[in-house]
Amino acid sequence: MIGGVLLVFFGLVSLHVISIPFLNQTHLHTMKVNGGMGFFKAAFMGFFFSFAWSPCVGPLLAQAIVKAASADSASTGWIYIAAYALGFICIFLLLGFFTTEVLNLLNKYKKVVKYTGVIAGLVVIGMGIWTLGQAVQTYNASINAIGTASAETQSSAEPSASASAPAASASASAASTQTDIAKYDFSLKDGDGNTVTLSSYQGKTIILNFFGTWCHYCNQEMPGLQDINNNDPSVQVLMVAAPGLNGEGDIAYVENYMKTKGYNMKIVYDTDLKATKMYKVSGYPTNFIYKPDGNLLGYVPGYVSDTDMRNFIAQSQQ
Repeated sequence: MIGGVLLVFFGLVSLHVISIPFLNQTHLHTMKVNGGMGFFKAAFMGFFFSFAWSPCVGPLLAQAIVKAASADSASTGWIYIAAYALGFICIFLLLGFFTTEVLNLLNKYKKVVKYTGVIAGLVVIGMGIWTLGQAVQTYNASINAIGTASAETQSSAEPSASASAPAASASASAASTQTDIAKYDFSLKDGDGNTVTLSSYQGKTIILNFFGTWCHYCNQEMPGLQDINNNDPSVQVLMVAAPGLNGEGDIAYVENYMKTKGYNMKIVYDTDLKATKMYKVSGYPTNFIYKPDGNLLGYVPGYVSDTDMRNFIAQSQQ
């Protein structure tokens, strides 16, 4: 949300709807270059030329940095910055190779060129609005899911006949002869090739977390999940990764990623996506919370804060 607000703000700055006086000031200093222009002198001059232009490109650069900072992975963030840099230097490469032709073209169409800044500002505002929209959707989904999970703990009604996944049936009837964990049990391999079943953890509160190493909000959840895993023996955190899905690495990559980050939570691998499809997971992270009796407390599509997760654990053990 903050990133979206900043994008809209800087877009308005680019359109001069919002004026920041200190960014509109120009400071000039004449510098003599003795002995001709060489490679290193040109690079030195280029650096200070870019630095002097910082008030002009500052809002656009800030937008690129905000977009990079909100990327799902560091590599994606670097691609955003590289794309910005490439776009920035294209005009200078053209000027360097075709100086006369480009200057004549710019002079001929100077009335058109002045609108490029307007177009850029509108594009940035559009990006900001889109980013805000995505943030609001994620926030609303999390809030609605939290409310749903809370309500489901108080419900003992039989799930509807059309329910075919945990996402559709939150808890089993007290009179039911089959628990949710039995309905939606699975057998998946861990990193060592051992078979892990969900039902083997019945008797504990189970946090079933579908995640991706590339997922920004998944990574935000992990420290809290690791703390629960380390300090609450009544809870089993079970992570489910899907190698190859949405660019996820193979099992060795995920194992190394989690180890490098200092996480030792139990991870199983849904290589054929059967568990992902059975649970109707459409986005990461998605958390399913099972009560110790084997019935489902509820599920949350989207980020769950550490405080909310601990509240769910407390609810599951009531």
